[in-house]
Amino acid sequence: MRHHLVGWTTLLIMLALAAMASPAAGEVRDGDIPPALEAWRGWVLYGQEEALCPPRFDNGSLTRCQWPESLQLDLSQDGGLFEHRSLVLSRSWVPLPGSREVWPVSVTVDGHSVAVIERNAKPMVALQPGDHRVSGRFFWKQLPETLDVPPELGLLSLTIGGVAVTDPVLDEQGRLWLQKSAGAGNVPEQLTVKVFRLLRDTIPMQVRTLVRLEVSGGSREVALEGILLPTAVPMNLSSRLPARLDPSGRLLVQ
Repeated sequence: MRHHLVGWTTLLIMLALAAMASPAAGEVRDGDIPPALEAWRGWVLYGQEEALCPPRFDNGSLTRCQWPESLQLDLSQDGGLFEHRSLVLSRSWVPLPGSREVWPVSVTVDGHSVAVIERNAKPMVALQPGDHRVSGRFFWKQLPETLDVPPELGLLSLTIGGVAVTDPVLDEQGRLWLQKSAGAGNVPEQLTVKVFRLLRDTIPMQVRTLVRLEVSGGSREVALEGILLPTAVPMNLSSRLPARLDPSGRLLVQ
């Protein structure tokens, strides 16, 4: 479900909103720190950068500093290319597709060559905060049966021999099957959105929003406008699928 959708699925998103502005948990804004202590900001936050990242969609007590956008794989019988885009909010180790047996080479970040390090038996690169494009190559004598794809890499686009694979098969172990068809048939892409709101007359006033999505078709990211009410500040986001709010207030769901 994380990488492709087959048939119909329902996504429940509970989004609590506050109509009066207040800083999000863990956020340090300009002016929050007294001028006399501002010089100590870097020293106090050193090694604690992850605590300032947004909470995870599936566990609000944990933070998430990596927000993947897409992974593109263009493979053939003798090798392939990959490109991955990701927003990183704190220095992080980002996993790459591949394994010890199928090691990614010629890896670049934003066009600059980087070293690929093995961590937890996976190829990874270290990324600084920012929006990055990571690309690389694979070489093999024949197309392997599977290719390890970390679930953290978000949406997947697969092409084999110049032919797009509309329903890639990715199992629970993170193995992408390259020589196995999905068997689910062609499912039309459809999206139905229903929005319900519960108003709580408190100080500040709160609005609890339930967004119900009925989705079919291939994997994709949808952007929903108008989920946040005017002047509202998001306080909590809960979802069974990867979801986040972008700076403009749109709800992005994979």
